[in-house]
Amino acid sequence: MRKTLFELAHFYPGLLIEFQEERFKSSTGLLDLALIKLSKPSVFQRSPALTFNFSKVITGVHLQACAVGEDEETEVISWVVMR
Repeated sequence: MRKTLFELAHFYPGLLIEFQEERFKSSTGLLDLALIKLSKPSVFQRSPALTFNFSKVITGVHLQACAVGEDEETEVISWVVMR
């Protein structure tokens, strides 16, 4: 449950979720989540050189996309959320 609430807070930037004395909130949404995931040493060896963050409302559909990685030749982590 905690993991789901944590991720949900990143899907809705600015949303504050409180559960059993814990608070989950993200100001930039998916970019925050990506940078947290990258802090694990098994994913990348250094800080990401490439970051992409996009958020827009198009005819009532909220689109948010994020990608981070070291360079063009290594692994890139990405997420897209539409609501």
